[in-house]
Amino acid sequence: MVFPSPPVSADHGSGVILLDEHRRVLLWNDGMAGITGITPGSALGARLSALTSGLASARLEAAIRDALVHGRISRVGVRLDGSMTGTSSIRQVLVQPVLAGAPPGRDATRQCLLSVMEAPGGVGHAISAPMSADPSPTSSPTPASTATPGFRGIGRPLPGSLAEAARVVRFEGSEQDIRLQNEWLSTLIDALPDLICFKDRDNRFLVANRSFAAYFELDRLDYVNRTSAELGRQSAFYGQFSDIWSSTDEQAWAERTSRTFEIRIPEGKDGERVFDITKLPQFHPDGSRRGLVVIARDVTERKIAAARIHHLAHHDNLTGLPNRMLFQERLRDAIAQARRAGTSIALLLLDLDKFKEVNDTLGHHVGDLLLRAVAKRLGRCVRETDTVARLGGDEFAVLLTNLADADGASTVAETIIRSIAEPFGLEDSEIVCGVSVGITLFPADGLDSQSLLKNADLALYRSKNDGRGRYHFFIAEMNHEVQSRKSIERDLRHALIADQLNVYYQPLIDIQSGRILGAEALTRWFHPSRGPIPPSRFIPVAERSDLIFRLGRWVLQRACEQVREWNEAGLPHLQMSVNLSSAQFRHPDLLDTIRTIVEQTGIDPAQLQLEITETIAMTNFDYSVQILQELRRLGLTIAIDDFGTGYSSLSYLRHFPVDKLKIDRSFVVDLDLHPGNDAIVRAIVSLGHGIGAKVNVEGIETREQLAFMRDLSCDECQGYYFSHALAADAYADLIGRAQLLNLQFPHRPLSRTGVVA
Repeated sequence: MVFPSPPVSADHGSGVILLDEHRRVLLWNDGMAGITGITPGSALGARLSALTSGLASARLEAAIRDALVHGRISRVGVRLDGSMTGTSSIRQVLVQPVLAGAPPGRDATRQCLLSVMEAPGGVGHAISAPMSADPSPTSSPTPASTATPGFRGIGRPLPGSLAEAARVVRFEGSEQDIRLQNEWLSTLIDALPDLICFKDRDNRFLVANRSFAAYFELDRLDYVNRTSAELGRQSAFYGQFSDIWSSTDEQAWAERTSRTFEIRIPEGKDGERVFDITKLPQFHPDGSRRGLVVIARDVTERKIAAARIHHLAHHDNLTGLPNRMLFQERLRDAIAQARRAGTSIALLLLDLDKFKEVNDTLGHHVGDLLLRAVAKRLGRCVRETDTVARLGGDEFAVLLTNLADADGASTVAETIIRSIAEPFGLEDSEIVCGVSVGITLFPADGLDSQSLLKNADLALYRSKNDGRGRYHFFIAEMNHEVQSRKSIERDLRHALIADQLNVYYQPLIDIQSGRILGAEALTRWFHPSRGPIPPSRFIPVAERSDLIFRLGRWVLQRACEQVREWNEAGLPHLQMSVNLSSAQFRHPDLLDTIRTIVEQTGIDPAQLQLEITETIAMTNFDYSVQILQELRRLGLTIAIDDFGTGYSSLSYLRHFPVDKLKIDRSFVVDLDLHPGNDAIVRAIVSLGHGIGAKVNVEGIETREQLAFMRDLSCDECQGYYFSHALAADAYADLIGRAQLLNLQFPHRPLSRTGVVA
């Protein structure tokens, strides 16, 4: 039985106990003495269960019985209470059967075992036995030439004084006990998985355990008293490493200390085994050579695990691409090499467009599939010498080395954009996903990796703001832009907490009767030091951060609360129109959020109209249809905003549960300058009515525009011609003073509020 020593303990080695079939102790080493406080002299000959309570456990007895009766090897947990040390510990005990055989010679075996157990990687001083200062005549050694079972090849005396070996380690008891104990020890060493052998002072093999002889095919050779060089001439397999084996023997002797090295042995077609070889030279007291212990440990699996850990630490687990850590290492190396060679490199930062929508609508599983597919396409867009990495999320990076000029980076960026723009077929879904790219060059845009990454991120931000699906090189002015963006984001975050935002309401007008039908809720921000900040500046910043969810929910909550207040004030039944961003529409909590707000405010769901753009609606068509249908079931009205500026996939429109189409103001503002616009507007009006939807026109600013839209039989309109967006009180005042706007008599002047006095 072996009680391994804790890895953190250096007080004593592993504990080893050898038992006979009657559970009497034949060997109790110093390791067990250190663990339990029971000396070897006290333990030898005693029954195991009588020594300490932990060794009398039923589980240990069952394991010993299995070993003796069935020959099974097992491990069992045992609590050991040190009767002398006052300590208690739980140990995993290895219980292993050994086979009896002819009485072995003791000295060659013991000398080998002593050296093995003291060597690095051994089981500790496992064979230490009761020590006596004065050798006893009853303990005289057996002849050194006696063969040792389990150690093939011992046929001549080991070098050195056998009497000295007997003085170093001496067993108490009869000669028969000594032989029996040596048999146990020989069998124990033979059972070890490590490959162990012993050589003489001339590096000739004396003994090898079963594992060593079998692996190196020594059992097929007459290896005793032969050197590695001689065996290499007999065996092609052994000859592969006989030279390094011989040279390291001499190195160990020369250094007079243990020597460890690694060898790799081919195995199979493409495989190999890796061994750590430790050589421990032994010397006589006068300094002359005695013998050499060799321990070979198979570390192949450990090497594979270490390589796997290293790979995982430096590569993205999802795509297999280099991760941020490895990419930064390669970027630093590329910068150093380019600086020495006087060449240029390019860094491309890539961000997938609308990736979050894919995750939110189709699930993270499909999102992961998309990332893998993108990684493969990126790999086909660059040279083998370039690096493609995934930095995290949907952000990738490309490192281009040995560039002649910036045109090379432009070419790669254009290739990437075209490649990613092609549809991805993933799990019965066709996903269209674009990519935006930011580019920096060394040495023009930065002299270190941190500067290049930061400036590439600024260029990427410009690309996404300019419509996505494009690339930009870094320019110095981008630093000012990013500082401004960060400042707005910081102040907007504070504004949401400090209640500095307001909701204003632009009237929605029945274009035929002039009656006010409702309002569109619009966010306004009056900064305490900067003054009014237009939505065109802070909404994009919110959409690029987590603020858009908080902002969108706040607007929706405030707009519904305002409807309730107007209802309670006795105002006419008005409809409130609220815009949803793409991030809001794809958020998994959208339906619960809207349902909760409507229930909390107590408004009629029909009073709430939600607006989404055509682009949002057409992204992931099936998901959009599902969500819109759920919103309709809640009793809400659905409007498609900015119609005509997005996909314009008219064949899909009939599938949407849409109540209203809103013609974008861009078709109205330049109506007289672009004759084709009127045809587009006519077509949209006809299309909307054809599918049973009302048509709203945004951006009415002149009488002529109003008259034209009335002639087309549009249903609703809004714009500065009637009124700017108003604060809640001003809007309520507008409703109270007039219900009809000056539509029937457009030649009459309007009041300042746009209402007939």
